[in-house]
Amino acid sequence: MKYIQLESEIQEPVFSRQDLLLQGLKIYDYQLSLWTQKGYLIRLKNGLYAFARDIDRLSSSEVAYLIYQPSYISLENALSNYGLIPEMVYVHTCVTSRINRTFDNYFGRFIYRHIKKNLFWGFTAISTQNGQYLYKILVSETIQSHVCSSNGSAETL
Repeated sequence: MKYIQLESEIQEPVFSRQDLLLQGLKIYDYQLSLWTQKGYLIRLKNGLYAFARDIDRLSSSEVAYLIYQPSYISLENALSNYGLIPEMVYVHTCVTSRINRTFDNYFGRFIYRHIKKNLFWGFTAISTQNGQYLYKILVSETIQSHVCSSNGSAETL
């Protein structure tokens, strides 16, 4: 398959290897690697890609949600989003009920911290400007409990 065919078949800015298989497209790993090297695609994580032409349609918050699910934006990112801290946040910190993970890609570094399943609440889903995707962010009322528990000052982790 040629790259032009891939562009015409996939309409979304982000796609996975599973999406390609579900649509019956036969694309080899070396093709995805080649297109990534040429700058046509951006690798978000293993098996998840975005079209470079659509990169301005994606936000880092959307990417944070798409990379590792279930998760939601929390801690310093949520504090910054609500204007509660004046500092610029350079690392996208999320919480998840799965194991800790870190991903680096075009949008920056994404750190996913584990919390117990009974603490995986207090978030709201937000639709993005383009309306393509949504992401989840911690609501302002529960920020303090998450920050305290992630810094080790609570026994709930």
